[in-house]
Amino acid sequence: MKVFYSILDCFSIETDNYIKTLVKNSYNSLRVVGRGTVRIDPKEVVKTKEFIAAKQRAAEIINID
Repeated sequence: MKVFYSILDCFSIETDNYIKTLVKNSYNSLRVVGRGTVRIDPKEVVKTKEFIAAKQRAAEIINID
């Protein structure tokens, strides 16, 4: 049983490190403020190329004649 828990700990550490890397490489304003609660400055989000592309695509879909 100890081996089983050791394996689970290994996966937990890998998952934790993966999440830490994602957070570190994302928005500068991203803050984890609680269990499952994340805050990001909307001003930073709207300046990203992904958001601008999605906004443009949405505008194209709405303006179909």
